[in-house]
Amino acid sequence: MPLPIKLAFIHPIWFVALAATVFIAPALTLNGGTGTMVAVAMLSVCGLLLPLGWAHGIYRGSRLVLSKTKTVGTRRDWIFYIAEIGVSCVPILALGSNAVKGSGGVLEGVIVLVGFALIFSYFTSLWLASMALLALEEGTPKVAAHKAVGTFLLMTYWMIGAWVLRSRLKVLRAALETRGGVG
Repeated sequence: MPLPIKLAFIHPIWFVALAATVFIAPALTLNGGTGTMVAVAMLSVCGLLLPLGWAHGIYRGSRLVLSKTKTVGTRRDWIFYIAEIGVSCVPILALGSNAVKGSGGVLEGVIVLVGFALIFSYFTSLWLASMALLALEEGTPKVAAHKAVGTFLLMTYWMIGAWVLRSRLKVLRAALETRGGVG
């Protein structure tokens, strides 16, 4: 099973542990030096990459099962890759935005534009994963958007969603195993 698909089945307790470290991280910056700031930046990146990797795994696994039934839609993995690269650049964007704050120049506008692109691709990735999971459950590549809103919200609030979606992900895992998607 490829790594992104394995991330779909990560135990929800890892999400709770990640959330705890992300909430503790700002307390570390009060007395911190450069090393602490780097650690907090890395925690921030991990805090965004784990839920994104989880959603990417759900998307890839659902598409793999749907491809076996020939009912798969357009492939949009590139949106996940843009979001993953963008999340990895969050500390650089944060430092860059502080360096050019108030200058009103082109560079400040570029940083804002890249930040908006990152946010858009992140939430689009979560939306695509929720649509793919619902498409798998309904057995059709076209799913009405209103049906996926609840799943999207569970993925957005990933600390709760990882627990609530667990039974649906077990169905995905069983479908992958019966269809030969697990290597």
